[in-house]
Amino acid sequence: MSRIKSSLTRVLGLSVMAASLVAAPAIAQTLAKPGSFPERPVTVYVPYGPGSGSDQLSRAWAEAMRPVLGIGMQVVNRPGGGGMAAVPDFMSAPKDGYTILQSIDDAITNYASGKLKEHPAKDWTPLCMTQITFSQLYVRADDNRFPNFDALVKYARDNPEKLSIANVGNLGSMERVTMNMLETALKFKSRQIAFDKPSERYAA
Repeated sequence: MSRIKSSLTRVLGLSVMAASLVAAPAIAQTLAKPGSFPERPVTVYVPYGPGSGSDQLSRAWAEAMRPVLGIGMQVVNRPGGGGMAAVPDFMSAPKDGYTILQSIDDAITNYASGKLKEHPAKDWTPLCMTQITFSQLYVRADDNRFPNFDALVKYARDNPEKLSIANVGNLGSMERVTMNMLETALKFKSRQIAFDKPSERYAA
């Protein structure tokens, strides 16, 4: 690992501590920076649009990092391509430690399906874990066809591909993989519609 990568890993590895120390800024300010890094703001590419969960988390995380870095972090949204539109910008940036990517698990499935040429485990260096998410199914509150999960499954079985599921990411995304597993286990078939922006998914 290069010295820049090592320094960046050390700094960002403190981010979890910094986030927990927002109520104690004096303690956060005592966390030492390695050498003179960073001397200018670090750019964070977020693979989803403004207002998305990833965007909100990244901005909160960037703010929590201020006491550690001593400077701000610039959050840049690059939605599109099922979360992969940010990768070219990230890969073309100078290799100086001042550009990082909020990676998502979709990168793994996109690489496995041949849609991403970069190997997430070989071409990228993991720095820290910023979030753990889980998939959920929601129905509209005014849709009385589905008072519970059993009713939804029965409808899907009785009406193949009539049930529309809005998710983020295309074929190969973890949301799509999760739904495919659910369909296989419960023996039904839905119509999955992919959106690049979570806000579009919720609106649908």
